[in-house]
Amino acid sequence: MWAAAAAVACASAGLPTSAASAGTATPSTRADSKPVLPRLDSTNIIRTFTPVLATPELLTLTSTTFTASARTGIPWVNDPSRPAGSRWVNISSVFPGYVYDVSLAPAPSTNLSVVAGPPVALASLDQSGIPVGRLRVTVRKADGSIWFSTCAVSTTTGSSVPFSPVNCTPQAPLPPTD
Repeated sequence: MWAAAAAVACASAGLPTSAASAGTATPSTRADSKPVLPRLDSTNIIRTFTPVLATPELLTLTSTTFTASARTGIPWVNDPSRPAGSRWVNISSVFPGYVYDVSLAPAPSTNLSVVAGPPVALASLDQSGIPVGRLRVTVRKADGSIWFSTCAVSTTTGSSVPFSPVNCTPQAPLPPTD
């Protein structure tokens, strides 16, 4: 029954058959006997765009849906634009320690700032006016602390770059709740 549920879940999330078969293992169990299942989240990020100096404006061209999972304490991000066999990227180098939950979102942006070229480019990816080219990854660790990192998936000229932990900021704690 678990194998069938895993296959359906993976298929609906667009994961490859190998992910479905990998999901047939028995889920880990907490002390209170409730199963601990891997967490899964996804978000769509604008990856290619054209900065226009005259207007100024940003013409968006393509986007990518990234997926993240925290399985057996290890956070992973899926970049479907990477070659087959390397799409799931282990980001434990960004978030060391046991990770329970992972979520994805477009990173926040400030007012649009375009600089003359050549080529015409954004002053920085966080000055795009709309969320483009940056993926915000947030995790909850075993001790309950919540951390985030912002990862570049585009250049300031609007070209996409493969998702990689080397393009992520060091983890930073979220402020405590009031």
